Amino acid sequence: LGIVAVILGISASWQFIREWLPKFLKESQGFSPDTADLIVPVYYISAELGCFAAGVFVLWLVRRGYRVHSARVAAYAVFALLTASAALAPLFGGWAAVALIVLAGAGILGLHPLYYALGQELPAKHMAFLSGSLAAVGWLVVAEVQKGMGAHINETKSYAVGFYIAGLAPLLGLAALLTLWHPNSRLAR
Repeated sequence: LGIVAVILGISASWQFIREWLPKFLKESQGFSPDTADLIVPVYYISAELGCFAAGVFVLWLVRRGYRVHSARVAAYAVFALLTASAALAPLFGGWAAVALIVLAGAGILGLHPLYYALGQELPAKHMAFLSGSLAAVGWLVVAEVQKGMGAHINETKSYAVGFYIAGLAPLLGLAALLTLWHPNSRLAR
């Protein structure tokens, strides 16, 4: 159950910003199309760097004596907090919002390799089924969330709720990891 909360939080965050960032920049923040077209790749570059940084951070923690599972969870906490910066973006707007969203991109994509690494702790005989099922559930739930967000944005012309969800959803995954996921449980063997 903990891993379900993790994948839903990560997917909701990644898919919202990936889908709505260009429109948010142009429609809500008033950036020109040319400026928005320069900002979006910066978001993706930051995301890629976050992905790499998560692995480096886990390695650094393990070399300092953390157990692998504990290092993964600690890294998840750090990158979930980085992702939470997206929830602050609507409160600031403009270039401050851009900086917060770029920071969130590093956090969100940094969470992905941690999810895949935690998935390796699932029972080997069920790993393929569970991994595929989790991905399918993630896509189905996020598709419904995206539909609802699209309707909300069309009605209110506000992206704030989406950024709140994108920023805070991984923290629910963190809470699930801390309370429901135990590396020595039957499910994690």
